This record gives sequence, C-alpha cells and structure tokens, in this order.
Amino acid sequence: GTIYMDLGNYPLAMDYLIKASNYSTSINDKKSAAIASDNLGIIYTRRGEFRKALHAYFINYHYFKDKGGRAFTASLLNIGSTYHLINMFDSALYFLNTAVLQKGTDSLTKSSIYNNIGAIYADKGDLKIAKNYITKAIAIVEDSTQLYYLTEHYMILGTIEARLKNFPAALDEVA
Repeated sequence: GTIYMDLGNYPLAMDYLIKASNYSTSINDKKSAAIASDNLGIIYTRRGEFRKALHAYFINYHYFKDKGGRAFTASLLNIGSTYHLINMFDSALYFLNTAVLQKGTDSLTKSSIYNNIGAIYADKGDLKIAKNYITKAIAIVEDSTQLYYLTEHYMILGTIEARLKNFPAALDEVA
C-alpha cells in the first residue's frame, strides 16, 4: 500500500492498507494495524479528509504512546500538523509540544516540529514567537545538506518577516 501511496494512487493504496489493517487486527497484530492506520492517515491528510486522518492517526498514537520512540514522535507530529490544518491551534500546539519533548528525536524531525510550531504561531498572529521557532528549526539543519527542510523553513521565515514589515530581511530569507 505504501508504494501506491508514494505514487499517488490513493484508491489502490487505501485498498491494500485497509486489507493490511483488517488482517493485522484479525490476527491480533496491533503494531501492524497501527502502522497501516498511520499510513491511511497520511492518505486522508493528502486528500483533505482531516477528520478521517485524525481518527487513523489516533489509532497509531494509542498503540505507541506507552512505547515511545520514533513512531510515537511521528504520530504526535502527524496529529499536531493535522490539527493545524483545521485551525485547531491549541490542540496542534499540545501535540507538537509533546513531540518536541520526546527523547531520541532526530534532528530533522525536531526541525520539522519547530517549523510546524512556528507556522502555527504565525497563523495565530504571534509573529515574534513564530520567528523564534522558525529560527530554531533553521539552526538545527543549517549546516546540513537538507535543502528541502531549509527551503521550507526560510519560506515561512520570509513570510513572517514580511508580515513584521521587515522587508529587507524578508527578501534575504526568500532570495
């Protein structure tokens, strides 16, 4: 299912992931069911079906919450990001702030979490707080080859600087 998901063939991906989830549930393989559900959540998010995405992400969350680790942190990030998409900022911040506190989080994930928190504060109009989080996100990956992350961070920072009427800095960030 994940191959079809990556190819953008969501109907076929969903068919396989639902079958995987049902089979995993039938043999009491909760971990595999949670992983399939998380992937379904990603598809629902991409399709703009945010309530269904949250339902799927919470299945994953409930499985991994007592186990911690990368899967749990990813679950928190997915839930927080989805709440952000439906403008439930307080819920989004709760899950993202919980994610950033997880031990053993790799630098790219931590950078994404800070970026998402900054984007939420920007959407709330708290631009100085937003800038602080985006700056943290940039500092984490600044000396790496992760240009995708840096591009994402600098685009948001440029928008924040423009909203702060700091136009020279805004141009520097997006140039």
